[in-house]
Amino acid sequence: MRMKITPLSSLRVQTYHISRYNNIPNTSILNFPLLHYQQVFQTKNNSLSSSQANEIESHLEKNGYDPQWRYTMYKESHFHSTTHEVLSIIQGSATLLFGGDGNPESQQVDVEVGDVLFVPAGTAHRLLADKSGDFQMIGAYPKGGEKWDMCYGDKKADVDIINQRIQGVGLPSCDPVYGSDG
Repeated sequence: MRMKITPLSSLRVQTYHISRYNNIPNTSILNFPLLHYQQVFQTKNNSLSSSQANEIESHLEKNGYDPQWRYTMYKESHFHSTTHEVLSIIQGSATLLFGGDGNPESQQVDVEVGDVLFVPAGTAHRLLADKSGDFQMIGAYPKGGEKWDMCYGDKKADVDIINQRIQGVGLPSCDPVYGSDG
């Protein structure tokens, strides 16, 4: 069965600009928002088969993103300074936190099967609640980029080096879902 993608003209996208918080840069360095594509991959009964998850991975690859894992999200706030991250929800539903714990500008985002998130380098994220008990995503990264790292915004972090790495990531060359049309 071929996966259906919501036409770009009908897509609902939420954008979030999140300011720096303590040692977490969030979207402040690249000034590129966190993107939440709602129900971009159309599903029946809010579930995907394994072959449909494989189709999503192939679709991301076609648009220049390398799927590297299927898993839930860590419960500890973290961010990546070396790459952007694309998260495609393939099972269950959850509430995710973006921006860091304690940040008055942090965003709690409810996600479900078929949603896609574009998380810019430097944007803290974590799992707040696995609402379905079986939440899983595909994690993908721009092809040809640096391998992802794990940063936590702790006081020991070298903020200047992290900021330089994020600046070096640059803006994405194409949309993970809609390619050059997005």
